[in-house]
Amino acid sequence: MIFDIRRPLPDEIDGYPVDLRFQTVLNVFEIMHKQEFSANEKIRFATALLFPGRRVPPVETVNRLFEQYISTGKKGTHSTRSFDFLQDGSYIYSSFRMDYGIDLFREKLHWMQFVSLFQGLSERTKMREVMSIRQRKLPTPDKYNGELIANLLELKAYYALEITQEERERNIQNSLANLARALRAKAR
Repeated sequence: MIFDIRRPLPDEIDGYPVDLRFQTVLNVFEIMHKQEFSANEKIRFATALLFPGRRVPPVETVNRLFEQYISTGKKGTHSTRSFDFLQDGSYIYSSFRMDYGIDLFREKLHWMQFVSLFQGLSERTKMREVMSIRQRKLPTPDKYNGELIANLLELKAYYALEITQEERERNIQNSLANLARALRAKAR
Protein backbone atom coordinates (compact mmCIF):
# COMPACT_ATOMS: atom_id res chain seq x y z
CA MET A 1 0.00 0.00 0.00
CA ILE A 2 1.44 3.34 -1.03
CA PHE A 3 0.05 6.30 0.84
CA ASP A 4 0.95 9.36 -1.23
CA ILE A 5 -0.09 12.40 0.81
CA ARG A 6 0.18 14.60 -2.29
CA ARG A 7 -2.83 12.90 -3.89
CA PRO A 8 -6.45 12.49 -2.79
CA LEU A 9 -7.41 9.17 -1.26
CA PRO A 10 -8.75 6.82 -3.92
CA ASP A 11 -12.50 6.38 -4.24
CA GLU A 12 -12.39 4.65 -7.62
CA ILE A 13 -10.11 2.30 -9.50
CA ASP A 14 -10.12 1.87 -13.27
CA GLY A 15 -13.41 3.79 -13.40
CA TYR A 16 -15.13 1.56 -10.82
CA PRO A 17 -16.25 3.27 -7.60
CA VAL A 18 -14.81 1.62 -4.49
CA ASP A 19 -15.76 1.79 -0.84
CA LEU A 20 -12.50 1.85 1.09
CA ARG A 21 -13.79 2.96 4.46
CA PHE A 22 -11.92 1.02 7.12
CA GLN A 23 -15.18 -0.55 8.33
CA THR A 24 -15.84 -1.96 4.85
CA VAL A 25 -12.34 -3.44 4.53
CA LEU A 26 -12.60 -5.01 7.98
CA ASN A 27 -15.98 -6.48 6.98
CA VAL A 28 -14.32 -8.00 3.91
CA PHE A 29 -11.60 -9.53 6.11
CA GLU A 30 -14.27 -10.97 8.38
CA ILE A 31 -16.24 -12.44 5.47
CA MET A 32 -13.11 -14.08 4.07
CA HIS A 33 -12.67 -15.96 7.36
CA LYS A 34 -16.23 -17.14 7.84
CA GLN A 35 -16.40 -20.90 7.58
CA GLU A 36 -20.16 -20.94 7.04
CA PHE A 37 -19.88 -19.20 3.65
CA SER A 38 -18.79 -20.96 0.49
CA ALA A 39 -15.93 -19.52 -1.54
CA ASN A 40 -18.38 -18.15 -4.11
CA GLU A 41 -20.50 -16.50 -1.42
CA LYS A 42 -17.43 -14.88 0.10
CA ILE A 43 -16.45 -13.54 -3.30
CA ARG A 44 -19.89 -12.15 -4.03
CA PHE A 45 -20.17 -10.50 -0.62
CA ALA A 46 -16.66 -9.02 -0.71
CA THR A 47 -17.07 -7.69 -4.24
CA ALA A 48 -20.47 -6.20 -3.40
CA LEU A 49 -19.00 -4.44 -0.36
CA LEU A 50 -15.89 -3.06 -2.05
CA PHE A 51 -17.47 -2.22 -5.40
CA PRO A 52 -20.89 -0.71 -4.61
CA GLY A 53 -21.71 -0.01 -8.28
CA ARG A 54 -23.76 -2.33 -10.44
CA ARG A 55 -20.87 -3.28 -12.73
CA VAL A 56 -18.54 -6.10 -11.68
CA PRO A 57 -14.91 -5.10 -12.24
CA PRO A 58 -12.42 -7.35 -14.04
CA VAL A 59 -10.08 -9.56 -12.03
CA GLU A 60 -7.11 -7.30 -12.75
CA THR A 61 -8.93 -4.37 -11.17
CA VAL A 62 -9.79 -6.37 -8.04
CA ASN A 63 -6.19 -7.55 -7.74
CA ARG A 64 -4.87 -4.01 -8.15
CA LEU A 65 -7.29 -2.80 -5.49
CA PHE A 66 -5.91 -5.28 -2.98
CA GLU A 67 -2.27 -4.84 -3.95
CA GLN A 68 -2.23 -1.06 -4.11
CA TYR A 69 -4.81 0.06 -1.58
CA ILE A 70 -5.69 -2.68 0.92
CA SER A 71 -2.61 -4.80 1.54
CA THR A 72 -0.28 -3.19 4.03
CA GLY A 73 2.59 -5.07 2.38
CA LYS A 74 4.57 -5.06 5.60
CA LYS A 75 6.09 -8.19 6.96
CA GLY A 76 7.12 -7.87 10.57
CA THR A 77 10.55 -8.79 11.78
CA HIS A 78 8.93 -10.76 14.58
CA SER A 79 7.93 -14.35 14.01
CA THR A 80 5.10 -13.94 16.52
CA ARG A 81 1.95 -12.31 15.23
CA SER A 82 1.40 -9.19 17.28
CA PHE A 83 -2.09 -8.00 16.27
CA ASP A 84 -5.27 -8.85 14.46
CA PHE A 85 -7.58 -6.11 13.23
CA LEU A 86 -10.67 -8.20 14.00
CA GLN A 87 -9.74 -9.77 17.32
CA ASP A 88 -8.14 -6.64 18.75
CA GLY A 89 -11.06 -4.30 18.09
CA SER A 90 -11.45 -3.05 21.66
CA TYR A 91 -7.72 -2.35 22.03
CA ILE A 92 -7.63 -0.55 18.67
CA TYR A 93 -10.71 1.49 19.57
CA SER A 94 -9.35 2.58 22.94
CA SER A 95 -5.94 3.35 21.46
CA PHE A 96 -7.40 5.59 18.74
CA ARG A 97 -9.47 7.41 21.38
CA MET A 98 -6.43 7.87 23.60
CA ASP A 99 -3.89 8.93 20.98
CA TYR A 100 -6.01 10.81 18.46
CA GLY A 101 -9.35 11.47 20.16
CA ILE A 102 -11.00 9.55 17.32
CA ASP A 103 -14.20 7.61 17.98
CA LEU A 104 -14.01 4.84 15.38
CA PHE A 105 -17.78 4.34 15.60
CA ARG A 106 -18.37 7.90 14.44
CA GLU A 107 -15.47 8.46 12.03
CA LYS A 108 -15.57 7.25 8.44
CA LEU A 109 -11.82 6.93 7.91
CA HIS A 110 -10.47 5.70 4.62
CA TRP A 111 -8.61 2.37 4.96
CA MET A 112 -5.30 4.05 4.14
CA GLN A 113 -5.86 6.68 6.85
CA PHE A 114 -6.82 4.00 9.35
CA VAL A 115 -3.71 1.89 8.65
CA SER A 116 -1.42 4.91 8.81
CA LEU A 117 -2.86 6.00 12.15
CA PHE A 118 -2.72 2.43 13.45
CA GLN A 119 0.96 2.16 12.53
CA GLY A 120 1.62 5.48 14.27
CA LEU A 121 0.03 4.61 17.62
CA SER A 122 2.21 5.68 20.52
CA GLU A 123 3.84 3.27 22.95
CA ARG A 124 1.49 4.41 25.72
CA THR A 125 -1.63 2.91 24.07
CA LYS A 126 -3.20 -0.38 25.05
CA MET A 127 -2.78 -1.77 21.53
CA ARG A 128 0.96 -1.14 21.55
CA GLU A 129 1.22 -2.62 25.06
CA VAL A 130 -0.57 -5.78 23.92
CA MET A 131 1.59 -5.98 20.79
CA SER A 132 4.70 -5.65 22.95
CA ILE A 133 3.57 -8.47 25.24
CA ARG A 134 2.89 -10.75 22.27
CA GLN A 135 6.30 -10.03 20.76
CA ARG A 136 8.31 -10.28 23.97
CA LYS A 137 10.71 -13.19 24.20
CA LEU A 138 10.83 -15.24 27.37
CA PRO A 139 14.10 -14.75 29.22
CA THR A 140 16.35 -17.70 29.86
CA PRO A 141 15.26 -19.15 33.20
CA ASP A 142 17.54 -18.68 36.15
CA LYS A 143 17.06 -18.73 39.92
CA TYR A 144 15.99 -15.05 39.97
CA ASN A 145 13.42 -14.70 37.20
CA GLY A 146 10.88 -17.46 37.79
CA GLU A 147 8.15 -15.01 38.83
CA LEU A 148 8.89 -12.72 35.86
CA ILE A 149 8.59 -15.63 33.44
CA ALA A 150 5.36 -16.82 35.08
CA ASN A 151 3.86 -13.32 34.82
CA LEU A 152 4.88 -12.95 31.18
CA LEU A 153 3.45 -16.38 30.31
CA GLU A 154 0.19 -15.41 32.00
CA LEU A 155 0.03 -12.15 30.02
CA LYS A 156 0.86 -13.93 26.75
CA ALA A 157 -1.91 -16.46 27.41
CA TYR A 158 -4.39 -13.71 28.25
CA TYR A 159 -3.62 -11.69 25.11
CA ALA A 160 -3.07 -14.63 22.76
CA LEU A 161 -4.69 -14.50 19.32
CA GLU A 162 -6.90 -17.32 18.11
CA ILE A 163 -5.15 -18.24 14.84
CA THR A 164 -1.74 -17.64 13.36
CA GLN A 165 -1.00 -14.84 10.93
CA GLU A 166 0.19 -17.44 8.43
CA GLU A 167 -3.23 -19.11 8.53
CA ARG A 168 -4.98 -15.77 8.13
CA GLU A 169 -2.75 -14.74 5.21
CA ARG A 170 -3.24 -18.13 3.56
CA ASN A 171 -7.02 -17.77 3.97
CA ILE A 172 -6.96 -14.28 2.49
CA GLN A 173 -4.79 -15.40 -0.41
CA ASN A 174 -7.08 -18.37 -1.07
CA SER A 175 -10.11 -16.12 -0.90
CA LEU A 176 -8.53 -13.64 -3.29
CA ALA A 177 -7.60 -16.43 -5.69
CA ASN A 178 -11.18 -17.71 -5.52
CA LEU A 179 -12.44 -14.19 -6.12
CA ALA A 180 -10.21 -13.89 -9.19
CA ARG A 181 -11.39 -17.27 -10.56
CA ALA A 182 -15.03 -16.41 -10.00
CA LEU A 183 -14.67 -13.03 -11.69
CA ARG A 184 -12.91 -14.66 -14.67
CA ALA A 185 -15.68 -17.23 -14.94
CA LYS A 186 -18.34 -14.54 -14.70
CA ALA A 187 -16.61 -12.50 -17.42
CA ARG A 188 -16.86 -15.37 -19.94
